[in-house]
Amino acid sequence: MVSRYRVAAAGTLGVVLGGLTLASCGGSAFTVASDAATGPGILEVGPGDAGNEAPATGEASPADANGSSWCSTQSAKHTFCEDFDEYPNVNELFSAWSTYDQSGGTFRFDTAMPPSPPNALEATGASGAQVVVVKAFTLPLAPVQVRVAFDLRINSSGSVGFLSAAGIVAIAFGNNISDGYATLAIGGGPSLTAATSDTADAGATDGGGTFKTAAASGQFPSSGVWAGTYALEVDYSLSAGATVQLYNAVGAPLLSPALPLPPHLIQSRIVSVILGDYAGGLASTGNIDVEFDNVTVDVK
Repeated sequence: MVSRYRVAAAGTLGVVLGGLTLASCGGSAFTVASDAATGPGILEVGPGDAGNEAPATGEASPADANGSSWCSTQSAKHTFCEDFDEYPNVNELFSAWSTYDQSGGTFRFDTAMPPSPPNALEATGASGAQVVVVKAFTLPLAPVQVRVAFDLRINSSGSVGFLSAAGIVAIAFGNNISDGYATLAIGGGPSLTAATSDTADAGATDGGGTFKTAAASGQFPSSGVWAGTYALEVDYSLSAGATVQLYNAVGAPLLSPALPLPPHLIQSRIVSVILGDYAGGLASTGNIDVEFDNVTVDVK
């Protein structure tokens, strides 16, 4: 996994999570087919990754198969739904998602009273960790919305300072996060922070790209408890351009105003949803421990 970080001179996040080419532990790079003729969600994968395909629009995870999971009880039809409950171990989860990495940390299933038993997905990592799972989707020709919602638990927010950050949920626009992204991160304080970047190298002193941050309003989630359902959303419906918004457990927006999505990213036909802990910057983040359950993705 290749990473490159540029520190911004201002802003709560203080770091661009750029240059991150996602790869599985087998070493093959994560790449999404850009040719629309390949069909929705099809991936180009490297050696050893045969069969790792993202679902076509409307496909759910294996958790829907037996009709008794949290995903099977949802009245709304989501593009993708994942409750982590049909897998005997995390290796089976890795096979069902597009790709993953466990550099500097690990994934495991937490079975101690998750929102929907038996499993929640837990990611832990030290400073510099890149512990991520990735699922890729093809956008329609005229997208309206991309929304990822998830039950969130933060067991440890580490010691994130001004020159570091720990991203926990991201929407990447293209083959990987270096093509541009919108992310929810743990910033200093601790705080929840949103950021967007349209290139791998965009930073406060880099004229080649656009990098923006915004601190979320409200209280930081209490440590060691399930904080409810949060969401990261891209809204393409505005005439003035697409925007990025965060929502808390009661559905209230946390950014005022919403972050504008760089115009370059609006043209992307591919989005990739990323969960976990990807940490960096010039200062230590300390040990991050986050959990997810009942993840839904809506691509409209």
